[in-house]
Amino acid sequence: MRAKVIFACCSIATAMVLERARPVARPRPAPPKPPALPPSLAPPETGSLDDAGPLYLSLSSLFSQIGARLRQTEAPYDAATIKDVLALLGRAELNPVEWEQFSEQRSDRYTRNVVAVDERFVALCLTWDAGQASKIHDHAGSSCFVKLLSGDLEEQKYAARYADGTWRELGGPEAVATGQATYMDDSRGLHRISNPNTETPAVSLHIYAPGFEECGIYGDDGDVTTGSMVSAMGVASDEATLDQGKLSLATLGDELAGGAADVDALLARLELTPAEQREYCSGACFSEFGYARHLAHISADYSVVVCCWLAGQASDRHVHGEDQRSWTKVLHGRLEYAFPDAGEEGHAAHVVLEPGRVFGEEHWMKTESRIARNPSSDSVCVSLHVRSPPLTTQGFDRIGARDAVRHAAAAPDALAAARVRGNNLYTSVGGLTNLLDEAFAAGGDVADVTNVLANARLNEREWRNYARWNKDTFSRVLVADREDYNMFLVAWERGNFSPVHDHAGSASWTKVLEGELDEAVYGVAPSGELRLERSGPMSAGVTYAHEGFIHGCVASTRCFTLQVYSPPYKSANAYDADGATTKIPTHVRGDRVDGDKFTEPASPVLHDH
Repeated sequence: MRAKVIFACCSIATAMVLERARPVARPRPAPPKPPALPPSLAPPETGSLDDAGPLYLSLSSLFSQIGARLRQTEAPYDAATIKDVLALLGRAELNPVEWEQFSEQRSDRYTRNVVAVDERFVALCLTWDAGQASKIHDHAGSSCFVKLLSGDLEEQKYAARYADGTWRELGGPEAVATGQATYMDDSRGLHRISNPNTETPAVSLHIYAPGFEECGIYGDDGDVTTGSMVSAMGVASDEATLDQGKLSLATLGDELAGGAADVDALLARLELTPAEQREYCSGACFSEFGYARHLAHISADYSVVVCCWLAGQASDRHVHGEDQRSWTKVLHGRLEYAFPDAGEEGHAAHVVLEPGRVFGEEHWMKTESRIARNPSSDSVCVSLHVRSPPLTTQGFDRIGARDAVRHAAAAPDALAAARVRGNNLYTSVGGLTNLLDEAFAAGGDVADVTNVLANARLNEREWRNYARWNKDTFSRVLVADREDYNMFLVAWERGNFSPVHDHAGSASWTKVLEGELDEAVYGVAPSGELRLERSGPMSAGVTYAHEGFIHGCVASTRCFTLQVYSPPYKSANAYDADGATTKIPTHVRGDRVDGDKFTEPASPVLHDH
């Protein structure tokens, strides 16, 4: 057996390319470091609504939970509601990969950027450079919940009383640590928030319930002025009811979910209700850092996004893609599409859309690089975009992929978005298991499972809790066990390798979560001997292997992989150079490759999609 191990290690190691280019990450405030790997027998912390553990949530799941708790639409809230929301925020472990895209750091001032809008609240991401502070302010009668995502903050409360040249302080400054949640409303006074750190920025998530566009600013000289909380005053809401024959945005979503095919006709009848105008066209929906994309609907075949553009704002260059169909309707203002690389073949290089116009893009536009922009220098634009297959994440040439702002009104269909390659899916291990359950229940289509895994953006702080180490061999931990499939988290120390093996009739998917894993793939020659077919680093996305696949792997760095097998992986056959096989001991529930006992963690009650 030792000869087989040496064969596997040497064959793979000599075939691998160990150097790869790494992309340069965009500088951002540093998120909290993941916890150190727990001792080998420590149970993973997964969290549920029924215990006191952490809750690994996406932003959309967090906002859904907050909305469910804010049962009234007017502040102030009762003590029980405040306590409930604070407990939720305090336990929430949000994925930095998701919230960092809303963080905009500026050296001259702290910044606010819209993250979510709901009839009950508005969520903003605030970024504080070292030493930056807000002015003393009130909250216009609303409630303010704060979750500190990274860094340190300090809160100083004041009475709304100016005397002896100052606003009277209510106690001393209160330190806010990363992960902590706080609450404030006008019944508790005024406050000022600052970043006391002289070197490190801070990022915080603020939930204003209900949302407001102006608040009182309390100057050092005692003057009280009005400050704006928004980048634009938004589009005025028309309180009139819909004309007969018109479709609301909600009804448009229902029609699309029901399989309606004539999108042009539906959009021609579209007219937002007053409530929809307030939710998708208010000042809170705009961002000074770029046009804002608000997800209004998603179903099996379609997504609907409402885009809010300040004067002169433009998108980065992007391509819709050959497989995408797209329709646009301008709800307010004007929108221009520019195709910088087109025009020489008789195509229109610019398309200007007036209010009310429905535009279905032509076939040649699908693969052309485009820029969309609001051509006005003094007014906002609001446009509605239908995409099929459903798209929640748009890739851009310069800034990379960006997700749409989520709205509670958008009917969730997580599997519909997860099946489309390129849509970011921020989820927990339990949420991913739920989606895989759905995918395998629907037949286990290889492309569907591959895309679900490729799109999954798991929180590193969660999956590291599952990892176990063994210095002598890779360590496999069972995280899901179903009739159709099972799933393992595998931890590899640098130099750990598997023997050349098959999966005894199971197909497999491997997602590299961190680090680099190299693979050598083998075929069987007519003589029965193994022959090396290809070798190199595994894909940074997801690698699929069919039922008869023979390969061996070696870790060129410390790395983690998530591996799914269908039918469930129970055993494998190891191969030597002559093609002779040896059955690898069965790995069943409760066992690990290195033989240490492992108890499968209880599934969280709250499964994040």
